[in-house]
Amino acid sequence: MEQSRAYEILTENMQKEGCPLCRAVNDSVRQTMKSILYEGMTDRQIRERIRSQRGFCRHHGNMFLQEGDALAHAIVYGDALRAALKDVVADDFTAFEKPKVCYFCEHTQKAEDLYVNAMTLSCQNAEFLEAYRKSAPLCLHHLHSVHECIKKKKLGEDLYTAVGQITIDNYQVLLDELDEIQRKNDYRFSHEAWTEGEKTAWKRVVGIIHDAVSLPQKKKGLFGK
Repeated sequence: MEQSRAYEILTENMQKEGCPLCRAVNDSVRQTMKSILYEGMTDRQIRERIRSQRGFCRHHGNMFLQEGDALAHAIVYGDALRAALKDVVADDFTAFEKPKVCYFCEHTQKAEDLYVNAMTLSCQNAEFLEAYRKSAPLCLHHLHSVHECIKKKKLGEDLYTAVGQITIDNYQVLLDELDEIQRKNDYRFSHEAWTEGEKTAWKRVVGIIHDAVSLPQKKKGLFGK
């Protein structure tokens, strides 16, 4: 995918709810799933890869299940169960003790690298940065990823300071909304109406703390954990 298209996707995502990078990566995975559903089931090479991986990881297995395709599941998981049955009969659980990276995890990592790079480079554009100021903030995982990318590309601490400050300001707004939820649950203030932001704040904060993507090996967290 060209960087210009990645830029457009991120710009579109900044007009929607949630971390724009999480949405971009997951939409890319969803598109790949649909491709697998409509074309991949007849591709022997793809089927063999998925069979050797014994299906998908739990996260992407649940995403695949949401597509609701009975035939695709019969094919993919029939292959996986047939291979797993041979493992059980042979008393060989190597595939489960040392699992291979799942098909969609591989795609997720590629999409993650692409969009983090695009976000980092795009933040050098004042118009893009202003659009980010008005959007939902990056989750902690992707804020850290952008920070690492800025350092790797030696784009300067000023750029991360700009991105970081915008993100901090948005986190503070969310934190204020969470505080208001607690205050308005006190019987003394329970008569006060909730704002539109407060109605969704308790859901949005989950996406900030726990990013919505699943990577085979996540990098060290923002706080070194």
